Amino acid sequence: MLSRTDGAFIGDLVRFYAPDELLERNETYETRAYCPGWLTIGDDSGGSAVVVAPDKWPTPVYLVGHGSMSRADFVEVAEDLDEWVRSGCKL
Repeated sequence: MLSRTDGAFIGDLVRFYAPDELLERNETYETRAYCPGWLTIGDDSGGSAVVVAPDKWPTPVYLVGHGSMSRADFVEVAEDLDEWVRSGCKL
């Protein structure tokens, strides 16, 4: 899915990172340290990360503020990543 979107915006706000940006973005936001087992795949253009657990299927999608990347602060935006993308990534 990320290679298909390749850094594009979906809907008005959500930008998915291109595959070649994933490692850098996850290191910059320290996703591994603050959210072990989760992957930042994009953002909402307003200070929140779009995160998923790559080992879950279907893949639920969450938003969490870049300044407080704690599991307790996750807000679920979709139960399934693929369906969320098909529906235009509504927040």
